[in-house]
Amino acid sequence: MIEFKGVGYTYRSIIKRRHVRAVDDFTLSIAPGEVLGLAGPNGAGKTTLIALMLGFLRPTDGEVRVDGQSPRSFVERHGVGYLSELVNIPPRWTVEQALRRFALLAGVPDSEMRSRVDSAIERLGIDEHRAKTVRQLSKGNLQRLGLAQALLRDE
Repeated sequence: MIEFKGVGYTYRSIIKRRHVRAVDDFTLSIAPGEVLGLAGPNGAGKTTLIALMLGFLRPTDGEVRVDGQSPRSFVERHGVGYLSELVNIPPRWTVEQALRRFALLAGVPDSEMRSRVDSAIERLGIDEHRAKTVRQLSKGNLQRLGLAQALLRDE
């Protein structure tokens, strides 16, 4: 369960000493297994909500809980897969090299590395791109690679 209870967040500018309210009194509960899309215009607070949910930011007001814990505590204990809009992977790595390195960083045991990487490649339909370098991928396939990376822990 992910819960936002009366959450607000205000960015504070150091230079101009301005305050910008990015999120105001936001309340939402997301049940396990529920899928949610977050849409809105630029500046609506979508990225701020995600940063709050992942524990990158702490709310100015209200509370965010993930499975009853603070987001940071949850992420530290369980990890999280997250795919941002911008995927920045060294362009000389191949798809397979990138996924092996990400699996290592995600704590995938050596004994499961090959099967997890192969499974992620198959699930995302990028097998034909396995030996291509990241710079050779289209934007869509780069996003698939990023999603495969985010799913490595879920096998």
